[in-house]
Amino acid sequence: MRGAGVPCAGCGAGLDALRAGHAAHIGERFVYFCGLACRQRYARQGERSESSTRSARRLVAAALNPASTTGPFEPDLTPPRLSPVPRLSPVPRPVPSPVLPPPGPAEQDALPEADPGELDGLLLFVAAAAGGLSIALVLIGTTRTVTGARALVAAVGALALVGRSLGPRAAGDGPSWLNAGPALGALLAVVAWALKDPLASDAAVLAGLLVLAAAIQTLSQRRVAQKNEAERAWISAALALPGRRVDREDLSLVAAHELRPGEFLRVEAGEIVPADLQILAGNASVLPWLGATSPAPRAEGSLVVAGARLLDGHLEGVASWTGHERAWARVLLDPVASVEKASALARAAHFAALQGSLAAAGLTAVATYATGSGLLSVAMAALAAHGALATAAVAALPTTHLLAGALAAARRGISYRDAEAWDSAGRVAAVIFLARGTLLLGEPEVVEIETFGPHEVASLLGWVTGAESHQTHPIAQAVQRAAKARGVRPDAVRSPVVVPGLGIKSITSAGEGLLVGSRALMLEERVSIAMAEERATELEGLGRTVLLVAVGGRRAGLVALQDGLRPGARASVQHLLDSDIEPILMSGDSRETCETIGRSLDIEHIRPEVLPAERAAEVHRLVESGATLAVFGRPGADGPALGAATVAVALETAGASPCEWHVSLVGDDIRDAALALTLAHRARNDARSALGLAVAPGVLGTLVVAFGLLPPIFAPLAGMVGGALSAVHARLLAARRPPPLTPWDLRPPSL
Repeated sequence: MRGAGVPCAGCGAGLDALRAGHAAHIGERFVYFCGLACRQRYARQGERSESSTRSARRLVAAALNPASTTGPFEPDLTPPRLSPVPRLSPVPRPVPSPVLPPPGPAEQDALPEADPGELDGLLLFVAAAAGGLSIALVLIGTTRTVTGARALVAAVGALALVGRSLGPRAAGDGPSWLNAGPALGALLAVVAWALKDPLASDAAVLAGLLVLAAAIQTLSQRRVAQKNEAERAWISAALALPGRRVDREDLSLVAAHELRPGEFLRVEAGEIVPADLQILAGNASVLPWLGATSPAPRAEGSLVVAGARLLDGHLEGVASWTGHERAWARVLLDPVASVEKASALARAAHFAALQGSLAAAGLTAVATYATGSGLLSVAMAALAAHGALATAAVAALPTTHLLAGALAAARRGISYRDAEAWDSAGRVAAVIFLARGTLLLGEPEVVEIETFGPHEVASLLGWVTGAESHQTHPIAQAVQRAAKARGVRPDAVRSPVVVPGLGIKSITSAGEGLLVGSRALMLEERVSIAMAEERATELEGLGRTVLLVAVGGRRAGLVALQDGLRPGARASVQHLLDSDIEPILMSGDSRETCETIGRSLDIEHIRPEVLPAERAAEVHRLVESGATLAVFGRPGADGPALGAATVAVALETAGASPCEWHVSLVGDDIRDAALALTLAHRARNDARSALGLAVAPGVLGTLVVAFGLLPPIFAPLAGMVGGALSAVHARLLAARRPPPLTPWDLRPPSL
């Protein structure tokens, strides 16, 4: 009778619970392992996904039982009683709680090591030594005894590779099936020696070379991925910390992986938020994402993502996303859906290493057999072709660039919905800026008030303020501020009617018709603006928004407003231009105003006078033309346009539920919106280059072997050259990337 299938907590391999090599009772459940090595690795690596769970359970248990820790304090384990949710009364003075080991003196060394364990490293060393020795022994001679020894040594190296594939695996390692080629090569060498085949010596050389290449490329891949995996391990450890769950009127510490959407949580000063939250009560100064250095205020109605750290105050809220659905976990920590597993380029790399190597082996075997070669020669050629492409450099090394890009985005507070959204961001060819609130501050100020005819400035401003008195958009607020600053009372206008995107129609207190808005509104109501046209155009040429005013069917004056550029607007446009992404300015302002803004930012493509109600249709038309189009904006007024885009980049939405945008930002820095695309572009290009460098020499080596131009051993040699080129390329790129985030001390909460 078979037991239930469970994953090994150390390496993730499938196990039969009744036949597990090792089991332990941790917390309140049994945990199963392949063997003692997995158990030791699990204990050492509390920052990986399964071991993160164990760390969270250990921290919860220690916090609930502080008597087991050291320190001069008196434990108080009585749970506090709180007033009904959502208003929570303050919790008692927290009991000192255990602290995870703080970072070391150097930032790079402080990050948790992604160490696969001593046994795994030893097996790789044995494999590399055995492969090299098997090749070197050819210098002694090619006698039957020496050939047998070489085949046996190669078999030992192959067994070491197979053994480590079955045991605990390091983060960033290639798939376990990459070791099938060296194992078959060693088996072929042993069989050829046993059958006394004349090619037994060549088979032993090929087997040793396959083993050596697999070991070296695995070590090289691990070295390249080490910093990325260490940073990701620290993020996993930070997101594994438990949180305070409000259960009716009680507080309880709950491991992060056990939190569920909809549950009420409380977070105190100094703690890390365990889940994406919608804040219901409280005020706090927050480092808004993992590794952030600039604090930001958070209060009722705002969002906070998992990994944010409270500097002071407290927050109470409802969890919107938990587990692997949290903002940073989606593309970094999910064992199946993370960016280096589920993105298109990651799948392409695995396809090239698996299906590509099998296809190369089959075609090479057919070509070799067609030349009349024997079965052993055919098998050797096929294994050589397979070994040229089934390498860690092809299967796994390109994905390190994808992970590096996702980590760089996380350091800026950029959250991708999933790996598909990451892929789409990397393919964007053009970006639409919805000007108000993205490139512009969205806080215009009145800079000019001019009248035509007998009207006075105060009267004109009173009419405009009265018409806009019930509006909340930025222009209305600017007019209201200007009237208040000048001591002008709003006119008691009647029956205001908003014409979306054009202006307002109403009646003044004197009973005359009042129009406040754009040229289009005046033309629609058949008001002549010929005398005001030249002045309005002049003001719009300065980048100002002009409101025309008509009273009693005649022009009365105009109000000009100036909106400043947002900090980082020029930098965001430059980021896009540097990545060959075309910026597009879309606004409801006049063409002259948009052209002035566009010239100041080097934006050539503008879409002026597009009303808010028409923007979604305009975006949809551009998408239908075949462009991969992104839109930068804010939910609410920009929602329809964002929904029509291929990639929607929404400011200040990370942690929201539902997560409908492809890219969500924690903050409102428009530079981060541009970086969300440029980082994905750069990572995609780097991964494609790495894949090309790794595959091209192997394909070339396979072709020369298939056509009989060179012996089979040149195919895996070519694969090693490709792996070396790809590794050097990765190291050069890594040297130019910014340093990883600075770790915080990870302190679990306590009751």
